[in-house]
Order: sequence, then C-alpha cells, then structure tokens
Amino acid sequence: MIGPFTAGLVIQWFPGFTGYRTIFFISLLLFAVAVWLSFRFKKRSSPGIFRISSVWQRRHVDDDWRRILFAHFFQGLREGVFVFVIVIWVYMSTGSELALGTYGWSRLVFLLYFIF
Repeated sequence: MIGPFTAGLVIQWFPGFTGYRTIFFISLLLFAVAVWLSFRFKKRSSPGIFRISSVWQRRHVDDDWRRILFAHFFQGLREGVFVFVIVIWVYMSTGSELALGTYGWSRLVFLLYFIF
C-alpha cells in the first residue's frame, strides 16, 4: 500500500525523467533480489509429475475445466482493464503522479472495485 505513494513522491521530487528512472531502477533491483532469493530456496520433492501441458489438454476433455479456465481469463482481463482505465482517468484529471499514488490509498478504490 505504501509503494504507489512513495513512487509518486519520488517522481515529484526529481525533475524530468530522473524520478522515473529511480523508481524503475529500484523495481529492477528488488526483482533481481527476489529472483536471487528464489534460487536459494531449499528444493522439496512432491509426488507425481507436474506438466502444464496436461492442464491445457484437460480443457478438451472436461467442459467444467474449460469453463473455469475461460472464466479466470476473462475475470483477469476485466480487472486489468478496469484498473488501467481508473489510473488513466485519475492521471488525466489531476496531471500528477503524486495524486495518482495517493489515490491508491483511497477507500473509493475498494468501493468501486466491488461495485463493478
């Protein structure tokens, strides 16, 4: 919850694209640390064989499984479009990345999310 607000502050503090570069560098650094830490996890064995292709092929056999996959896909598409449009509207109306970061803290976001 503090990430968007902090990013908005950093972008506002630095002139030009310096704030954006700072935020993207910090994001890249955190991602690299997460990848490095994930390789240090202890491996655990599990029974059976995991094949993602068998999940994809299962949709041809089981109609319920196909419907669930399509439902998840379209739910994710709806949520992604909704969040993107709200972010664009807030930025266009305020013209400020800081306002965009503070908007994420608003309770209105949670209310609108459940309404739509």
